[in-house]
Amino acid sequence: MKKSMKKSMKKIKAYAANSKDADLKPYEIERRATLEDDVKIDILYCGVCHSDLHQVKNDWKNSVYPVVPGHEIIGRVLEVGKGVSKFKVGDLVGVGCLCRNYYIFTISTLGSEKRR
Repeated sequence: MKKSMKKSMKKIKAYAANSKDADLKPYEIERRATLEDDVKIDILYCGVCHSDLHQVKNDWKNSVYPVVPGHEIIGRVLEVGKGVSKFKVGDLVGVGCLCRNYYIFTISTLGSEKRR
């Protein structure tokens, strides 16, 4: 990792499992700085579905621990990258389940998803 990228990392609180038999426990992870096409969200609510549980339990034999489950979220926009035009700081948004191919939508437009 580049030294400049390491300096811009921020620690955030999460819950993680350290093995397939472990309970979820408080954990700190590092997040990189917001990039041009990113939307930084303060997560207010997060769903944990069956696929998260399979990942925690290593049922698919590809888990890398620690595992931080949860991928469908509701939150408030804290920051947007320079290339983001459809969202602004303070928007209440939701994020679907497929990272890097996901849709972010404003809660007021639920049903009419907008790409970042």
